[in-house]
Amino acid sequence: MKNEAKEFRKKQYFRKLERNINIIKKNYNDISAGILRGVMSDSGEAVIDVQIKNKEELYHAFSDKSQINPLIYDYIESMVYPVSASVPVKIVINSNGVSKEEQCGIKRLIQNYYILILCDKQQDYELNLIKGGVLLAAGFLFMFLYVFLDRIFAAALILEIASIAATFSLWEAVDCFFLKRRELSINRLNAGQLATSEITFSGLV
Repeated sequence: MKNEAKEFRKKQYFRKLERNINIIKKNYNDISAGILRGVMSDSGEAVIDVQIKNKEELYHAFSDKSQINPLIYDYIESMVYPVSASVPVKIVINSNGVSKEEQCGIKRLIQNYYILILCDKQQDYELNLIKGGVLLAAGFLFMFLYVFLDRIFAAALILEIASIAATFSLWEAVDCFFLKRRELSINRLNAGQLATSEITFSGLV
């Protein structure tokens, strides 16, 4: 009886979860539009306003002002998340007491951070093409091998191995080209959006 009651509660929870997901799905456009209204400017760019009370908060607590506070990156990325990659981003850092020299250094650190991420995403994108090409070639090779072995009446086990290898390689190639590549392309564009963002400062120097 206890197991049945537990299963019943589990099914009830999943039914409720599905209903809530469907409600969120119906309201997604309104939710997304509400978030975008908070960052989109009249000029059509996404403006990420970073409010810093104390300029020391700009830097990582364990660095000698050579690293930006990771919470700033987290905040920027969370605000940019609903923004299309086709929309330019402007990051405005509001903080008093930041000298022109410090502004240049902070700007360079943020840009280098996002350029590094872009390079990683670009590398993943290029490696995906190479991996897909190798798998596709391997798939056709195993397929031709299967046909050749079949003609010379090879053992059934060898034919089965060649068939499985061909199917696996071709399926993985399709996965690379049509599923993973799309995801990698989106990640690359999102990284490029931040790597090419405009960074400005507001506040008393």
